[in-house]
Order: sequence, then structure tokens, then C-alpha cells
Amino acid sequence: MKHDTQVGLIRRILAHMETGTTDRGAPATSPVTRYLSEERLAREREMIRALPVMVGASSQVARPGDWITHDLSGVPILVVRGDDGVLRAFVNACRHRGARVVDGARGENRRNLICPYHSWTYALDGGLRGLPHPQEFPDLDRATHGLVPLNLAEACGLVWVVPAPGSEIDILAWLGPMVDDLRSFGFEDFTAYAPRRFEAAHDWKLAADANLEAYHFKYLHRDTIAELFQDNRMVADAFGDHWRITLPKASIAGLRALPEPAWRLAEHCNIIYYFFPNLMFLFIGDHATLFAAWPRGVGRSIIDGFTLIPAAPATEKARDHWDRNVKIFWDALGEDFVLMESMQSTLASGANAHLTFGASEFCSAAFEAAVERRIGVAHAAVRDRRS
Repeated sequence: MKHDTQVGLIRRILAHMETGTTDRGAPATSPVTRYLSEERLAREREMIRALPVMVGASSQVARPGDWITHDLSGVPILVVRGDDGVLRAFVNACRHRGARVVDGARGENRRNLICPYHSWTYALDGGLRGLPHPQEFPDLDRATHGLVPLNLAEACGLVWVVPAPGSEIDILAWLGPMVDDLRSFGFEDFTAYAPRRFEAAHDWKLAADANLEAYHFKYLHRDTIAELFQDNRMVADAFGDHWRITLPKASIAGLRALPEPAWRLAEHCNIIYYFFPNLMFLFIGDHATLFAAWPRGVGRSIIDGFTLIPAAPATEKARDHWDRNVKIFWDALGEDFVLMESMQSTLASGANAHLTFGASEFCSAAFEAAVERRIGVAHAAVRDRRS
């Protein structure tokens, strides 16, 4: 992050500390039907498939022949590094009869991609290289029967894919200025560590609602991380439908005694980068932990995440260090998940017609409004393609 940006954020935080305030917006509500409807969930899935989403880390596919798969968007995605060093994504479906070309979550040293059903063989660039008994398909145009490509980009040490085939979205433009922030921290060279995936009994959107505000910290996290942070204080910046949220620690007050050239934001704040629609990226000084919440069903989601660290641990001491950091993150986040499941369990009771967001919870309200707006756009696009 540019130093003048760090200084600007610190100034805003110090000003809030002087006045006892925080960044605020307009209070809002979100109908509970948004978290209970099968029809709406189908539209949300359409929206997610039409947008760039994070499917893994560049370190997981660093060398030619390395590959990963990803199914959580509802589209079977295969990402593979070609012999030319280029990373590509495809729909993981054979062009013959549709079987998955690659099974498993991750692997390396692939020289080609062979469908296990009838051995149709594809190059790492997706082109159809060969098939048994080609005389059985006298009119087959191999040039048009390669694996279906998907829009992919690498940024911030992460792999981003648009699951919908035929996307023309400029992924880097979509990610916006926050990418420059993260690039300045050197995440392109970091490695994925301690992957974690689990199911949760709450709607996927509640994960965003919980992580885009600091109003709950003092109460929910009283026994874990609350003492590190100021009560209900943050500064928030929108970049399209993405958010950068800076959470100040109590220690930031000491910067008043230092000249501005000595100010370092990351030493006194955690920074959340929320990439719409579903990725939370928490920058914590020398590493980051991130997770995406994926819809699994009404009132159910899958949480998928990992930690980015400068290098794979080479010693037990290094492993213990990173394991402790990972545990701190997931222990605190686990407190959020318990309460999200508690919320979900009451939504159909009739006690509330809507959820209420206060002025300091305006980022959560903005996220819900963005979902509402974009599911209409995505549904219209799908309807137009089908007509």
C-alpha cells in the first residue's frame, strides 16, 4: 500500500478517536426472505457464476503440469499450468460424453489430460490431441472440440476465474485498485498454507454481513481478540462493490508521537479486503488468511479458505509459528460462525420480518444491496442466453 494511502487512513482513524466516532452510513434493513428462498438462491448462484471468483492460490499451480479443480461455484473448473508457463482454466468436462477429465482436488506433473471414460486426450492448453478409433467420428472437427475455456487471471498470489463460459469480463479491472494495495505487500510470491473447508448451517451472505462491521467485536470476541481492537471503530472504502475495511488496534494512538514518515499502518491495524461476491482477505502484517463462503443450499454454505505465508515452513519452529497464527484466526472466526448459525435458525420463526443494520453496519447493508442489484442483472443475462 502506498505510504500516502497509509497516512490518509491513519489520519482518519486518529480523527475518529478524537471525536469518539467511526465511519458510518445510513441504517438499513434486509428482508429475512433473502436467506430462506430456493428461487432466490438459484439466482444468487447464477450471479456468482457470472463474476470473477477466487478458486485457489498461484503457488498451488506454480509449475508446468500442476493442476487444481474447483466445484464450489456449481461449475466443474479445471486449472492447469501449461508447458508454456501459462495458467489456463477450463470446464472440467470431456467434449465427447461429458465425463470429468480430471478427478481429485490437486496434482502435478501432468503431460496431458486424458478422460478416463474413452481416453479422449487433451493437451495442457485444452486442445483435443487424440482419441481412440477416430474413424468412429468421421466429421469431428478437433479444432472445435477442445476443452471449453474459462476466463482466468492471476493477481495477489491468487487464481481468479469466471465460472460461466464465454465471459468477457476484464478480471483485473473488476478487482480494481485493491489489487495494487495487495501487490505492494508481495503476495504474488507467497505460498498457500493450512487449507480449510467445512460446511456451515447458515446462508452464505451472513458471512459477509458478519465480517463487514466491527460493531460486534467487543461482545462476541470478548475472550479472544476484542482487547486488541478499538470498540466499534473502522474506516471503510468502497471500490465498486468491493470493500477495504481498516480495523485499528489500541496501539495506533502511539503514532501521534511519531513523524508521519514513520507511520506503518499494518503494525497497528488489520485490513480486510472484501472482494464481491464472496471472498474475505484479511491482511495481518506479515501474512493473510482468506476464505470464501459458497452457497450449498437454503440456510447452508461451504467455507473454503487458506493462509498465505511468505514461504513454506522449513522447520518445526516455523510451522508452530504459522499454526498458532492460523489457529487465532479460525478460533475467532469460529465465534462468528456459531452466531451466524444461531441467526439462521430463527429466520423462519416469524420473529423478524427483516434484519436491521445500524449506521456503523453500513458496509453489510451495502453488500446486501449489491447482491440484490446484481442477481437481477445475472438473471436477465441468463434469460437472454436461453431465449
